[in-house]
Amino acid sequence: MKLKLHGLFLALFCLLFPTGTCLAAPARVPDGFYAVVRREQGSEAQVPTQENQLRLRYNAAFRNAGDAAEETVVVQLQPFVPLLLKEAPTKTADPTERTRFWVGVSLSDEASEQLEAFTAEHLGKPVAIVVGGDVVTVHTIREVIKGGNVQISRCGDEGCQVLFRELTDK
Repeated sequence: MKLKLHGLFLALFCLLFPTGTCLAAPARVPDGFYAVVRREQGSEAQVPTQENQLRLRYNAAFRNAGDAAEETVVVQLQPFVPLLLKEAPTKTADPTERTRFWVGVSLSDEASEQLEAFTAEHLGKPVAIVVGGDVVTVHTIREVIKGGNVQISRCGDEGCQVLFRELTDK
């Protein structure tokens, strides 16, 4: 009850006193694959986004030790491919030994078809995987992904564990 009243008060406050803070709070984006417009660090995050774009946090838990300290990633909201799983994610031992394991996902038939078209359209371009409103990894598309089976390999041990848990709880 207390939480509902707090939310009602906040909504009423935003209507009566429209500030940038109230208007700027975006709705959480669906989990999925998004085209990257740009990656930002520090003061670059002040560059305004355009319509159909959103600035998302690059979750530090998902960066590898040698990665640049990216703070935000601007993504294009449409088109995107929803992260709709056909079955539970899997763990596969990392043959490169950079991490303990990779996270494997198998997309639904509809999402698989969308991913194939999306990756064909974005060959050679960066794509972000977003889970829980955060960018968990950014990859350059090197080939069309067919069949909807994806290995997410660019996350540190902690990040892969968090990602696996979040996808398992979906």
